[in-house]
Parts: sequence; structure tokens; C-alpha cells
Amino acid sequence: MLPKHTIKLVKTICKAKTTMPLLSYALVSDNKLIATDIETTITLPNINSSPGLYNPRTNTMEFLDMSEFPAVEYKTSPNNITCTINLESLVIALKHASTDETPYVLHGVAVSSKGYCIGCDGHRAYVQATNNLDVAFILSYQSVKILIELMKCLNLKTISLTYDKTHNTVTSEHFKTRTLNTQYPEISQILPSSTLCK
Repeated sequence: MLPKHTIKLVKTICKAKTTMPLLSYALVSDNKLIATDIETTITLPNINSSPGLYNPRTNTMEFLDMSEFPAVEYKTSPNNITCTINLESLVIALKHASTDETPYVLHGVAVSSKGYCIGCDGHRAYVQATNNLDVAFILSYQSVKILIELMKCLNLKTISLTYDKTHNTVTSEHFKTRTLNTQYPEISQILPSSTLCK
């Protein structure tokens, strides 16, 4: 029913093993597909299918009870920052982020108010730009994986995200997620010193 790149995206967010079985499906309604893992929600337009629950493992529609599909609505406030993120930088930053969930601050990608991406695993770091490194928000590892697949699916090189500082959420037309509510390490401590050792 869906093209391969879209199936990959939906499989990334729809977990087969979950305490909420409906989260292993995506909701198709009003020519839109909505998938969520509660932390992150994606919306894909122009889905030409009858309403129902989409099973990404079988690539079929299943006409189950849709009324219990969780509605994920984030509160909004005027306390916002909007920035544009580059797909290529996001991919590189994720490769440098920690794959170990123990240091959960480093298990994700930091984004500055200018949209610069930062990834660090404690041993190595990727910093897109060394100026304007005020970390605005931190996206979790899983949220970044989903965002990358979404951008590839929609053929986007950049995406504009709005960060709500009051509610710690990031939204765009097709993407919503909660941010990690914590402080990222001081970037100047990560970068190597410009002075030579004597």
C-alpha cells in the first residue's frame, strides 16, 4: 500500500513490542497518516487509502477499532524559537551522539537557536559551527532517527522547527516531539583548545 521509504519511516516509529498495542499501527484518516510513539508524532499527507489502522509489518490496512488510537496534542505558548535544521548536519550529528542511553544528555542531538547541530558521545564530537553555540533544545536519539527518516521520505534537505520553551516541545507541519528537559554540557569544554601545548 505504501512506498518502501514510507514503510521504513513508519516502522521506525511504530514499535512491534509495546504496552499499548495500538502504537504498533499508524492511523489513516482524512488522507493523512499519523504515527506516534507518544514522545514523537509524525503526520504524512496525501495518503490515498480508506480510513483504518495501517500495519507497517504487513503493509496492509486493518479495519480495527480506531477510537482508542491515542490523540497526542501538545500545548503551545508564545515563548517560541524557530530554527531551520539541515538534514546532512543532522545525520552527521546523530553518528557522533552516544548510542549508550546511560549518559542520556549525550544520547541525542543538541540544536542551537541558529539551527546548528551538535553531537557528542563523550570521546568525540561534531559541532556544525563554532559560533552561536547557545543550545536551544536537545532531541532524543529516537526522535532524531524519526526526523531523519521523515525528511528523507518527504525529500526535504532542510526543515523548520519551532521550539516551545514553556512546554519543551518541538513542532513542524509534519513532526512533533518532546525535547530532553536537561542541560547540555558546555560546548567550549568539548572543543579542542586553539592554543598549542608547550
